[in-house]
Amino acid sequence: MANSPATPETPAERAKELLRLTTKRFANLTKQDKIFFTAVALGEPTWLTPQEDIPDWKERTEKKWIKKNKGPWTPQANLGADRIQWACTDPVATPLVAKEGVQLVGATVNGLLDLGYAQLDFPLIINDSVFEVAPQMRDAALPLLSLTGSRLPGLYAAGLRVAGQVNLRDGFHATGEVRLLGASIGGNLSCSGGRFENDGGDALSADSLQVGGSVFFREQCRFNGELDFVNAEVQGYFHLHDLHKESKITMLRMERARVGVLRDDEAAWPAAGKLHMDGFQYDRIHGKSPLAGKLRIGWLERMPAGEFLPQPYEQLAKVYSEMGHEGDAKTILIAKNRARTRQMRWRDGWLIKKLVRYLFDWTIAYGYRPAQSLVWIFAIILAGTFIFRAAYSTCDMLPSPSYQRILDSVDNPVSVAERAEFNAFFYSMDTFVPLVDLNQESYWRPIGWRRGYLWGHILAGWVLSTLFVTGMTGVLKR
Repeated sequence: MANSPATPETPAERAKELLRLTTKRFANLTKQDKIFFTAVALGEPTWLTPQEDIPDWKERTEKKWIKKNKGPWTPQANLGADRIQWACTDPVATPLVAKEGVQLVGATVNGLLDLGYAQLDFPLIINDSVFEVAPQMRDAALPLLSLTGSRLPGLYAAGLRVAGQVNLRDGFHATGEVRLLGASIGGNLSCSGGRFENDGGDALSADSLQVGGSVFFREQCRFNGELDFVNAEVQGYFHLHDLHKESKITMLRMERARVGVLRDDEAAWPAAGKLHMDGFQYDRIHGKSPLAGKLRIGWLERMPAGEFLPQPYEQLAKVYSEMGHEGDAKTILIAKNRARTRQMRWRDGWLIKKLVRYLFDWTIAYGYRPAQSLVWIFAIILAGTFIFRAAYSTCDMLPSPSYQRILDSVDNPVSVAERAEFNAFFYSMDTFVPLVDLNQESYWRPIGWRRGYLWGHILAGWVLSTLFVTGMTGVLKR
């Protein structure tokens, strides 16, 4: 049996052999085809458009530039997608591709690039190019993927496995869905300066995405559509901040997602009702993100109304506590209870329960700020002082029956020094604070409407004192 021909060893030999094979595989090779196949064999970038003729991505994405040039920048050099696909998948061609892989720059890619289920041993880099058809990379595997600065009508890469980094940044522009459902990326997903548009649908679908590094949406990154990170897991940072001023995230889904460090800003938060994050977990919030508890309440309140979801509140409070922001943690837990109170409906027996919960809120903030009740306590004691002093001045504060009998006793007359002098402040405290005897309540009784007020004063004392004690012991929080 004849031995199969050995793979050429030198880059020049590989290039010569690859060109020979392409001549058999493709009829009428163009100049661009020969440049491309030679470069991938030599391990060199394929500059189908000279570097100096490629406008800077920031410049060419501005409205003024697009208007002046009557449309977005499009490379004049063309390359068939079937050429790239053949170099990446053909068992005879792939051994001739250098370890640097495909490094295509400045091309208009004609036709469908279908790398579904392909197993690449080299990087795929197609930068500053334009795809006529959305590439297909379903369940493909490769060391690195870069589409930096490229424009395409979408990207279908569900199940994609990339050992290293994925670059969709610096002028990357998708006018349709970028689908990364179930994809696995060993390094970073870098989308800074990218543009993802799919008005009315998912701009980026990353359900169950696994990222070993960090995710970057920053540096004027721009969205117009929904972002789906349900069940995604990011080991490092999740950056979503410093977006383009015209960016519009119509919905952000983070249910059951998990990230290491969350770095965001208010401008990146979607509108009210468009933030879904039940089950979203994160270990820490970056120091440059909004950290004030009141601001984060606004973040939580962007979740859909109508259903009470405690986990997002508890997760945020847990992170605050671990970061040493105990005051903010309490603020969030109070907000959680207030949200629960607002969502109570008639089937929950809302009338009684809601009133009780409002009482807990106004007095001790659901047990998280028991000292708040002291304001009410002092206010009622002060109000009682004025009311009881007025009663005494109008002779509506009389000795109690037992004290009157002592005063009227002939056998044991009470001297002036022994008489219980009335003090409105101490009387208010004595009647308000349970189990305290200041020698006022047992000696004096108001009459008229102030008698009714006294009973309310006593009841308020029992309620507020009990709430204060239970709040200090933490019983309500448990």
